[in-house]
Amino acid sequence: MGVHWTCATPRQHPEIERYNPTEETIKWDKLYNEAEELLKVNSNLFDDSIRNKVVRKILKETYPNLPEGYETNNLPLAAELNQHCKEFVYWSGTDVILGEELLKMLDDPTQKRFLLKPQWRCIKLVSEPGTIIGAEVQNLMENEVLVIKAKTYVLAAGAVLTPQILFNSGIRPPVLGQYLCEQPMTFCQIVLLQSIVDDIGKRVKRMKLALNPDDPIPIPIDDPPPQCWIPVSEGRPWHCQVHRDAFSYGGVTPNVDNRLIVDLRWFGRIEPKKENCVTFSDKYTDAFGMPQPTFNFEMTKKDAERQHEMLEDMLKCAAALGGFLPGSEPSFMEPGLALHITGTTRMGEKNDGESVVDTYSKVWGYDNLYIGSCGVIPTGTACNPTLTAVALAIRACKKILRNSQPRK
Repeated sequence: MGVHWTCATPRQHPEIERYNPTEETIKWDKLYNEAEELLKVNSNLFDDSIRNKVVRKILKETYPNLPEGYETNNLPLAAELNQHCKEFVYWSGTDVILGEELLKMLDDPTQKRFLLKPQWRCIKLVSEPGTIIGAEVQNLMENEVLVIKAKTYVLAAGAVLTPQILFNSGIRPPVLGQYLCEQPMTFCQIVLLQSIVDDIGKRVKRMKLALNPDDPIPIPIDDPPPQCWIPVSEGRPWHCQVHRDAFSYGGVTPNVDNRLIVDLRWFGRIEPKKENCVTFSDKYTDAFGMPQPTFNFEMTKKDAERQHEMLEDMLKCAAALGGFLPGSEPSFMEPGLALHITGTTRMGEKNDGESVVDTYSKVWGYDNLYIGSCGVIPTGTACNPTLTAVALAIRACKKILRNSQPRK
């Protein structure tokens, strides 16, 4: 998310997607509330968009029987409108999470409490039985290696590089890299029906909005794009986004008016499977000198059938909105494109060899090592996993803070 993410921040479905331990309670609503506040999540960002209103209305008519609470709605987004110019959106990133106080600290060269080291990377952790005593890091600009010592270590390098660093450190729980889950994804782009464009034109006329008299398209040039969402629900284990986004595969050529285009992205859910995994080599290394990763992934027959049902559902939605933009007809996207990998450092209640971390994201067998990553999510998920990963990270941070308090 430090470079490019959709900022879509839905909550997982409480039964279909969410992890619910049997012997303790994770206070999901409270954690989600805190994560949404941290990320500045907003579900009404594009309420004033004419296209958003029209597209949402069509989706509600196309899917009239969705369960209560899981109807078509605005896509929750980690973003805020610019208060000085409503046409601009400030999308949440690392700076928003850090907040003004920490950002000011970074600008103060005299303080040593909080530092960010760009162009540094963690190579491995140094350990003694049951505890981490140092993190070996490399300064890429000067090609020097240092060891950083701390009381508590949080490894947060993503769902692939995190297990890679653990493997390189000799920390190799039995299921490290296993139970890898990724979201099958279908995609197409739609040119809005003329009847929909005409309806938008009538709304614009009623609202007495100014249009360029030479513009053949009756949509204000500054009208925000639609950002609609059909959540995961019973009988529909897929997450649906009807919107416009900035990914390269969703770009349009200059001779196509962007106001007429909507993107359809359907994300599927698969069941966690031990054989789906990323493994690391003791013999071969990648371009950075780290253990070479190899991915093994195959859907079950049931999962594959479900993804075809998902594609059929996307076609139903597409038919209600318009025709396919040439070159962006419905297709399954290449595996891994969603970048929503989970399970590689999965969470569990017991140290029984079937999980890497406990329910507070602490690595089994180590008293001061925690994981912050989508990789700790142990369930199959169709919706964007960022909000859930942040919620679990908040839970881990509270545990770390409690453990750091001096005992009375």
